[in-house]
Amino acid sequence: MVSVPAGNSWGKTGVESKSPVFIVDGSFATRPGLVLVKLDPELTTSYVVALMPTWNYDPWFSRNVWVGASGATDKADGYVNLIDSQGAERYGTDGYLPIKPTHAPAWIGFKVYPGRVEVCVPGMDDPAPMKADWIGEGTPIFLSVFSSAPYESGPTAVAIDEILVGR
Repeated sequence: MVSVPAGNSWGKTGVESKSPVFIVDGSFATRPGLVLVKLDPELTTSYVVALMPTWNYDPWFSRNVWVGASGATDKADGYVNLIDSQGAERYGTDGYLPIKPTHAPAWIGFKVYPGRVEVCVPGMDDPAPMKADWIGEGTPIFLSVFSSAPYESGPTAVAIDEILVGR
C-alpha cells in the first residue's frame, strides 16, 4: 500500500516490473497477453496502471497504455481514462471512458494484442479498445502500478491486492 498526503505534486509512488511481464509474439493475435491488477477498494483512492515497451522510472515519458482512475472527490467526479501519454492514441476523443465511478475501480484488466490493447474495468459492458502501434512481435511489455492524485497536490492512495499475468 502507498498513501501520499496532500501537497506532494501528483503523488506518484508505486511498483514497476524490473523485467517484462511478457514479450509479444505472433500467437498474441489470437491468444492475447492478459494482465489483471486487483486493488483493495477500501484503501485505494486514485492510481495509474501502465503498460510500456521499456522500463522507465516514470511511465509518462515512455510510449504506453496508461489507465488513470480515481473515485469521486469533493473537487471532481470519479473518472477512468485511457491514453498513450507520448502518442496521439486515446480512447474516444478525450481519453475518458463513459463511466464516473464513485470509488476508484477495484480492478483493471488488459488484453494485449499486436497493435492494440483492450482495457476492461468494472462498470463497462464491453472492453475499451485502443490502438497501440508500438506493440509488435518481439515487444517486451513492462508493468507499472502507482498512486496518482486526481488533481495536483491532492492526496492519493493505492493498495495492490494481486497482479495476475497470463495468456
